[in-house]
This record gives sequence, C-alpha cells and structure tokens, in this order.
Amino acid sequence: MKINIQKRFYESLTEPPRRDGKIHVSHLIHKCLRRSYYGIKLGEDFLHTKTLLTFWLGKKVHEIPVLAEHELKLEWNGIVGTVDEYENGLIVEKKTTVWDVEQPMGHHKMQLYFYAVMLLKNNKEVNEMKIMYIDINKKDLKVFDVTVPDLKFYERMMTKRKEILSQCLDGNILPINFPSWMCKYCPFGSLCFRDKNV
Repeated sequence: MKINIQKRFYESLTEPPRRDGKIHVSHLIHKCLRRSYYGIKLGEDFLHTKTLLTFWLGKKVHEIPVLAEHELKLEWNGIVGTVDEYENGLIVEKKTTVWDVEQPMGHHKMQLYFYAVMLLKNNKEVNEMKIMYIDINKKDLKVFDVTVPDLKFYERMMTKRKEILSQCLDGNILPINFPSWMCKYCPFGSLCFRDKNV
C-alpha cells in the first residue's frame, strides 16, 4: 500500500474544532465576530492548505521559550487564552509574518490588551508589553513596545464581545459581518459574502 506523505502531513496540521464550550481570546480580537463564528462552527479543517502550513510554522516558532512563563494558560469569565511569554509583569506576543512590519497591527495589540486583562484577573501584574514579529521570508526579527492602556475599557469590550459571540453560537445566529481590508486574508471570506448579513 502506497503512503501519500503530503496528504498525511496536511492531515497532521488540522486539529478538531474547539468544542470546549469556551470562547478563546483569539475569537474576540477581530471586530468581525462572524469570522470567529465560522471558525468555531467549521473548525480548522475548512482552511486552505497554505493557511494550515502558515499556522504550522507559527506553532513551531511558538514552541521556543523566551521568558520564564512560556505558553501560560489563563481562564476568566468563560474566556480562555494562552499568553506566549510572561515574566515579572512583561507580556510578549510572538507573531510570524511574510511582509515587513512597520508598526504593530491593531488586532495584535488587542490580543495583548485582552491577555493583560486576564493576567490581572489571575492576580498577575502587567506593566510592560511587547510584540515580536518574526519574518519567515527575510529571517528577520522586530520587537515593538506596546503601551499598557486603560484595561477597564478593554475588560468591558472583551466581555461584551464574548456575550454577543456566545449568544450567536448558542442560537445558531450568524453575527453581523464588518467588511474591511482583512477580508482578503480571512479563510471564510467567500462563504461570508455568500451568506446573508443580519
């Protein structure tokens, strides 16, 4: 029996959809909750193999520890998340990229803000934030400082988004979409534009 190595590799990249009944921080960082809705309902199997390969490279980068607490798992208010790196009040988020990054992206900063809220709720201080961009094409590394904002504001935002997404998931109601430049990179873009906006 002949083994298809490429098929086996791509199969190993896919994970079963998250069915733990919890909302993950990554589901809340985009303004468009429809993207998160599709991701939860359809799972990673729906994604294109190029996207899966990109995710796999990102996972490999995330396996490298940088600070004392690596891949720190947190939970608060039915929301779960994994902080890439944490030590003595410093949060570091690692991102792989294929283009030159001049400044941190908004949804990446949002992820840091939401993690900061969760850290505080888990009795861990937050006084410094950084995003590390690893360019997998140029083999380059950039680290940006991110100012710690008013976290009460982001706690309210995070809670509200979680409530809306939970209600949509429970009722099988498609969330309103928010078309933007990010639609070009959304794995569910073609499906989204076929579905009716509510």
